[in-house]
Amino acid sequence: MTGGRVYNTIQKNLVSGAGLFLSEKVEIIYPDDANESRLDSFLHQTLPLHSRTAFQRMIKAGQALVNGAVVKPSYQLSPGEVIAIDFPRPESSELTPIALPLDIVYEDSHLIVIDKPAGLVTHPASSYSLPTLVNGLLHHCSDFKGIGGVNRPGIVHRLDKDTSGLMVAAKDEPTLNGLKKQWEQRTIKREYVALCLGPWSDEQVQVQAPIGRDQYNRRKMAVTAKNSRTAITNFSLLEDLGDFACVKAVLETGRTHQIRVHLAFIAHPVIGDQLYGTNKLKKMFPRQALHAHRLGFTQPVTGAELDFFSDLPSDMSELLKALRKEKRTPSTSD
Repeated sequence: MTGGRVYNTIQKNLVSGAGLFLSEKVEIIYPDDANESRLDSFLHQTLPLHSRTAFQRMIKAGQALVNGAVVKPSYQLSPGEVIAIDFPRPESSELTPIALPLDIVYEDSHLIVIDKPAGLVTHPASSYSLPTLVNGLLHHCSDFKGIGGVNRPGIVHRLDKDTSGLMVAAKDEPTLNGLKKQWEQRTIKREYVALCLGPWSDEQVQVQAPIGRDQYNRRKMAVTAKNSRTAITNFSLLEDLGDFACVKAVLETGRTHQIRVHLAFIAHPVIGDQLYGTNKLKKMFPRQALHAHRLGFTQPVTGAELDFFSDLPSDMSELLKALRKEKRTPSTSD
């Protein structure tokens, strides 16, 4: 078997969805027609679902050998040389599996899509421990291949505790890297529905305003030019509710609290938002009336185009009905 045929077999396995995971041992014969001769770059090019940084760590740790010898990530390969990769087995996670009633929208051997309820924190933090979505995922899934060398779900993105809707988590590092790349390239489809203060004069509004930490309140984010990052949100009016509005928000970037900050910035804060809303809006609803309605992406391993939608949860649906009724029967004053 020639080097080229071994190389092509690996590529075919990746395309077909067989995948190569962290616990496998793989041998590759460097072919005559490879486009890259540097070891770490060649491995990333050959097995693109693993990051170049991950390969550099493995090479330095002696987990990727050339002709049985430890070399540097920058080693220049020659045709016929044998590269042996021993992907490390993931360690056990210190996170506690907890049985939670997860609303699973989609699941395969590489990822899982959840419709997260409001009130559920995504993952443990210093300010909040249990239970979280991560704990629930660990209880539900027994086949996590290891994210960062640890058996744990790969959280690709987060939803605030009191925001409901669709989230995806990766079960293995190649899938995590593939989803993160799509996030960086802004090819992920993310749409939210928000109930906010009105009236909404323009049906289409794009907000391009950088977001950074609020210098007066570390719990908050703010539109600011200081220590900030580019943030772009596209809003469209779904329903005019008089003094209020139902709007769709499409994210082009993914900054902390982005939709909530941008809506407050243009004087349309989200109803129930305890951090960015007005006193009146805070009393109207026990949480921010914000729901992740759509999530679409390419399955990194199989290449399938996946697109998911989630209806408004019951609490937001009831609020929407109440706002419609209030618009039809406005209050009168003496």
